[in-house]
Amino acid sequence: MRQYDSDDFDTNAKLREEIDAELAMLCDRVRILHAKRNTLSSLYRLPPELLVRIFKEHQENVVQSLNLDENEKYGAWIRVLQISQYLREIGLQSPELWSNIMVTDRRWISKSIELSRSNDLNIGVWLNDEDLVKPVKQIMAESERISALNLAIGQPYWEEFLPRFKMPAPRLTTLRLRAYIGDSDDPPSIPIDLFSGTHPRLTRLFVTSFDVDLESPLFTKTNLSNLSLISPGNVFPISEILCVLQRLPGLRSLVLRHTLATGDPGGGCPIPLPSLTSLQLEHEVEKINNDFLVSLILPETTNIDLSSFAIDSLTQDLIDSTMDSVKRATQNPSLVFREIQIDWGTQSLVMVCMKQSGSGKLSSPFVRIKFAFASRPTQEGRETWLTTLPNWLLLPIEVLRFQGRGPTSQETWDYLSRTILNLQHLVLSTGVLLYYFIVHPILQPPIPG
Repeated sequence: MRQYDSDDFDTNAKLREEIDAELAMLCDRVRILHAKRNTLSSLYRLPPELLVRIFKEHQENVVQSLNLDENEKYGAWIRVLQISQYLREIGLQSPELWSNIMVTDRRWISKSIELSRSNDLNIGVWLNDEDLVKPVKQIMAESERISALNLAIGQPYWEEFLPRFKMPAPRLTTLRLRAYIGDSDDPPSIPIDLFSGTHPRLTRLFVTSFDVDLESPLFTKTNLSNLSLISPGNVFPISEILCVLQRLPGLRSLVLRHTLATGDPGGGCPIPLPSLTSLQLEHEVEKINNDFLVSLILPETTNIDLSSFAIDSLTQDLIDSTMDSVKRATQNPSLVFREIQIDWGTQSLVMVCMKQSGSGKLSSPFVRIKFAFASRPTQEGRETWLTTLPNWLLLPIEVLRFQGRGPTSQETWDYLSRTILNLQHLVLSTGVLLYYFIVHPILQPPIPG
């Protein structure tokens, strides 16, 4: 076996160092050449502002992707910055790209807070995990920079975290609060001192499944443009909601679902909401929607969506009273419904008034009224109902839609053809089979099997 002395090892080590140094120089040279080559790409000719817009579009597409786990969505877009040093530099120097923070992805929270610099923050929190406690505390420390907060909380974190949000939020414009509760859980209450009552810019408030105090600063110290109360733990007399609306003359959108109590018709002078463009009401007792509507004065152009469910019997009086309440609220006695949608799958009838353009063509829905039945009627019951209600002769219906199984009786079709005098379009959908045809002036539809 060959013998090596210490001089040989010293020589090899020195030679190895020289080779490593030369390889490092070559790697640096290759990197520099790759960088120069990349500058010839058309991508490098795009202005940084346009690249930032492309990154933001990519962000939104990733968040909306159905192929990624929720915990991976926030950080997934960052991979695009690994394409080149140029893109990485632009990404890291653009604070607006780091201002939308989803707390579900804990890896990027600290870095996002740092790279967003002094920009407003848009925060999303789904607090249902003990591991999220620390990240949420990081976010709470930035409350003065938060402009939008989407906070969804599951049991048992209500009592622990909600009272902690006491720091002022001077930039907050949008607040979404949602509680996830079990069948046996009482809904949590929104602390009266949330953000210490300091949120002077708050204009958009969305609350789901929380107990609400209408005297809290969220309602008394704000000028809301958007208000949504869905399934709160407590329901309110109409008069109390009207008191809140009196303080919100700039309100543009109002959503109330399962919010109003029965037995309180409101009364008094109607409340004008001159800026309202969208109104959605959904309650089990149909009279609630009507009583609330007649307590308002709305612009004629307000889009109205009414839903009443668990109705035992849909009568002509109910249809007439609901239509009258819409006409009174909009001060538009000439309002007419031009489309009827009947869906036996969801056990509902929908009446639609379409906006009419200057050319006379019907466009998007203007008023939509939905009546959902408590139980699904039999086929015989459907046929009987169609020949008695609504009073088709009084409605200038131009479009009639059947979702699911339509009438099977020739007598029913004959009745409809005699009474719906203005009908121009009929849509009959049965499973994957769709019939669509012009039926004016004679209605002779195929009878589905």
